[in-house]
Amino acid sequence: MSRWVPLLVVCCAACGDNLRPAEADAALEADAAVPPGPDAMVCGAGQASCDGECISVTGDEANCGGCDNACHGGEVCTDAMCKCPTGVIPPFVFPTGIEQFFPLGPLTLTLAPTLSLGGVNGIIFGHGPSVPLNTDIDLASVPLGSPPFLAAIAGLDVMSFQIDASYVATAGTIRFTKRCDTEIQGTLRNATFNGVSGNFIDGSIPTVDPQGCVIHVTNFSFHLRTAPCAD
Repeated sequence: MSRWVPLLVVCCAACGDNLRPAEADAALEADAAVPPGPDAMVCGAGQASCDGECISVTGDEANCGGCDNACHGGEVCTDAMCKCPTGVIPPFVFPTGIEQFFPLGPLTLTLAPTLSLGGVNGIIFGHGPSVPLNTDIDLASVPLGSPPFLAAIAGLDVMSFQIDASYVATAGTIRFTKRCDTEIQGTLRNATFNGVSGNFIDGSIPTVDPQGCVIHVTNFSFHLRTAPCAD
């Protein structure tokens, strides 16, 4: 089983290349200058006909500003422009009653939805019995997708579990002080989250996009639970 199969629960896709804002505006103007044929599909404002389907090019990361203009890893499409979002990772996540734990064999996946001015985001922890307690772990030394791993998502639709952008922590020191199938607690210091490109839906391991967004986190604390760990 691929390391990333558990992320199917909450993730669908990341981003690839994108058309930069000035080029996107030019593409939209060029499309508008060509009169539609008699059988052409007529789409509403902010939409374009992409492969016979009306797509919102103002907010679709795969078609941002025009058909097939995909954003870089970690970017979100806002007003037909690809941008790195802000406020994705808060300094602290704590029990709210909406976090979820998914035991998946030797791995437990924990999802913590978080709120920002931009909407609902999320923090994803991958952990299990192999992760030691009260021990500093250098995430740069952990193979991508192996526990412990930490990911962040921007623009989470809590009904469909669709997301706008994805990130993984490629560096930083994580320490768990509690860890079981129903509770985790600990800290993360001096972390770097990189936007990723790839497709989680097929279980493949995503790749860090060198042109994608980068989020630096100095100090981050977490405590999430649905029930206390047994003593």
